[in-house]
Amino acid sequence: MLTSKVVLFGVFAVSFIALTKDPEHATIVRVVDGDTVEVRLSEPTASIERVRLIGVSAAELKNHEPCALDAQRFLRVLAAGEVVSLTRDSVSSNRDGFGRLLRYIVYADGRDVNAELIASGYCKVYTKYAFDKLAEFEKLEDAARTEKRGCWGTVWNDPNGIPLDRLPTVALDRIVFITKSGGSYHSAGCKALKNSAIPIPLSQVIGRYKPCKLCNPPPP
Repeated sequence: MLTSKVVLFGVFAVSFIALTKDPEHATIVRVVDGDTVEVRLSEPTASIERVRLIGVSAAELKNHEPCALDAQRFLRVLAAGEVVSLTRDSVSSNRDGFGRLLRYIVYADGRDVNAELIASGYCKVYTKYAFDKLAEFEKLEDAARTEKRGCWGTVWNDPNGIPLDRLPTVALDRIVFITKSGGSYHSAGCKALKNSAIPIPLSQVIGRYKPCKLCNPPPP
């Protein structure tokens, strides 16, 4: 049985998962779209698997839906190249109808990438099937919608708005993270983000924050 708790993470509450089952460890090798990744499982298998994130629904890239590209890019920022744990849900099946593993993607410090996608406003809650954290994810989505985060600030709230993936490149700025009190900016998953992590466009760190010496984030 999985247990979880919700803590304040930067500007929104994000789930931390207590790993009461033995998780699979893997490296994310490709972000397919905003809710699917390919991973290389750790030894002894070292096989490549496609993983569908539990409870997350991103706009469809193949259909050129508004915000699909943004969800993919945001997930790349969060997880591409990261060594993570793949955690099962007590309600969801092991695989979906396409043969993809159904998992929560979890950082070493317990942060849930699935929850961060919902809280950031780049993905919606996938409600077609039940899952353990449905109520929690719905609260995160409500907060993202109210505060107009991510895609909720454009076409999802305003059908006549301009999709983020059609705005100039500067609007698709890479996301980095700052803390409530520090003077540095960080990449996702940095150990310095243990207590708080506030997303901010990379272009906005110029003259305000220095790159973290622990995680060496990209230059603006």
